[in-house]
Amino acid sequence: MSTFKSPRSIPSGCWAAVAAVGLAVGLLACGGDDEKMAPVPSGGDRVPTRGGTDEPDAAVPVPVPQGANVLVDLSGETLCTYEDDDSMAFPASTGATGVSLAQNGGTMALAYHDDIGERAFRLLSLSGAAEPGVREEGSEGSSGVRIVAVDDGFALSFWREGELHVERVDLEGESVEAPAPLDTSPSGRTTSMLAANGSIHLTVQGDDGLTLAQYPHDDPADVSYRDLLVDSDPVQHAALALLRESVWLAWSSGDTLSMHALEDDEPVVLADTVSGAFDIASGEESGAVAYSYRVEDAELVRYRPFGLDGDVMLEPRSVQHPPAVLRDVAIVPFGRGYALSYRSLTSRDFPHNAIRIAFMTATGEIVYEGEVTPTSRAGGPTDLVATDDGHVVLAWSDTDDNHAHLQRLDCPVALRLCNAEMVEE
Repeated sequence: MSTFKSPRSIPSGCWAAVAAVGLAVGLLACGGDDEKMAPVPSGGDRVPTRGGTDEPDAAVPVPVPQGANVLVDLSGETLCTYEDDDSMAFPASTGATGVSLAQNGGTMALAYHDDIGERAFRLLSLSGAAEPGVREEGSEGSSGVRIVAVDDGFALSFWREGELHVERVDLEGESVEAPAPLDTSPSGRTTSMLAANGSIHLTVQGDDGLTLAQYPHDDPADVSYRDLLVDSDPVQHAALALLRESVWLAWSSGDTLSMHALEDDEPVVLADTVSGAFDIASGEESGAVAYSYRVEDAELVRYRPFGLDGDVMLEPRSVQHPPAVLRDVAIVPFGRGYALSYRSLTSRDFPHNAIRIAFMTATGEIVYEGEVTPTSRAGGPTDLVATDDGHVVLAWSDTDDNHAHLQRLDCPVALRLCNAEMVEE
């Protein structure tokens, strides 16, 4: 999950790699050897949802003519467009899964595992001509890389030799603080990283349970730890979100997805059918959670909006219907609504594995759902960021071509529909 703070508009055209920290880039130019153009997306549907149900009236996606570079709904309205050089790919280590994406003004940061198995962190300018990047030796054996935007740049976390390391860089990619292990960090895996109220918050899931690590974003030495959910059942996944000025924890245990403010132990149950990882997002007017659940032989993505005080607003709704198999979901605010990305696997209605996107209003109406590009079956969680002027950038790992991918979409019509109070059928 990524949250933005009123970034400037992203112009069309080439992205330039302006800096790299850790294992980085060679020369990155439009049409260069490291760039892989995404296949033309298939069409999708504007999908009205019926009140009181979680099953959309979805239809089989309609192909878009080759070379169209658009996402359109069944009415023929163009919801999103993109240029050829809005599709980018970077060599990743064999079998590496998961990416982490963050945005700070006009600079985007992508964290993943590069082609020799070390952490890689790329800063991408969202305007200007292509410039050479700098390639430096990184740190072998790192894993679990995550990145978030802070006031003056980005904060990065990763695991190395069983220790949780953190690093901070400025908007030019220069290291402000060299990578260093957090003092007495617990062992495990990082399930969430959030920058909020001047601090970095990380949830670490290990054999002894769930731990919160917290430190001022400019002083990792001042780290504190707190055990979470001490008396609860085993936690499968956890995530953090900022609702108004309070940090909230969401977690799944068994098939139940719950959340509460860190300063409040009274949980709110969001779902009782969760079967995998989930993501949580908060906008100016509401929050929403997206998660996987199983029904019959299908694995679907559900989402549920909620109020900024944690009150549940609507019943959960499904993005697709059986026999679809959807996983690796991410969700971010998009206007007054939300954008979701996820991986769909080959099934009756979907002839190949693909990255898909959906847009919904704050009241839970799906205004569009469609394919972005084919991809691998495996690859771990997707990620995406969105701006307040209608741009969306998706990131994912592909284990077939062993690349980390970025796809930028310009979606002013989808933004207008997400801002609507109700979708007209």
